[in-house]
Order: sequence, then C-alpha cells, then structure tokens
Amino acid sequence: MPIYDFKCEKGHKFEAMVPVELKQIKCEKCGEPAERAVVHRVSAVFKGSGTSKTDNAPIDLKVGRDANKNWERYHNKFKKKESIMQKNPDSTIYSDGEGYVAVNKDGSTDRTD
Repeated sequence: MPIYDFKCEKGHKFEAMVPVELKQIKCEKCGEPAERAVVHRVSAVFKGSGTSKTDNAPIDLKVGRDANKNWERYHNKFKKKESIMQKNPDSTIYSDGEGYVAVNKDGSTDRTD
C-alpha cells in the first residue's frame, strides 16, 4: 500500500498508509474528514547480474540489429587484450587501432592481431 499525505478541514497534515481506492479518512488529531493530498514516489533498485550477456557492455552493443555481431567483436577484442596482459604483466599496453601492443621495460614490443 502506498503512503499518502492527508490534510483535514482544520489544516492538520499527516501521513497514512491506505489502499489506493480510499480517498478520504478521518483526521488523526480532530476526527474531521481529511482529503488525500500527494502520493509519495517509490523508487526501485535492481541489483545483481541480469540475464543479458551485455549487462556491462558499452551501450551501443545493447541496441540495434547487429547487437550479437557487435557483442562478439567486443568480446574477442577484450580476450586479445586480456591475453597480452597475461603474457606481459609488467608492460604498458595500448591499442593501435588494429590490435594491442605491449611495450616492455627494455623497449621491445609484443603485439596481437
């Protein structure tokens, strides 16, 4: 049941949790009829993982006709980055637009395609 604000004819204001269909109740202080004033908004928070494999993917992957194809491309790119990071844990990793490059401390490079 929602919580409503009520105001009686004498100006007393109070809150009450009542069914939606009940529009008028008696004032808690004086017993006069009190009319419903404002509905309090209710917020909902959904937590946890959903059923979609794109829960944490970029927004453009969640919409559009080619969402599945885009998801596969995004996922493969992520796997490549993860792979080069595991091979070169102390390197600086960057993307050159075609793949990922690891620059080691000695200046040598390793790349993925």
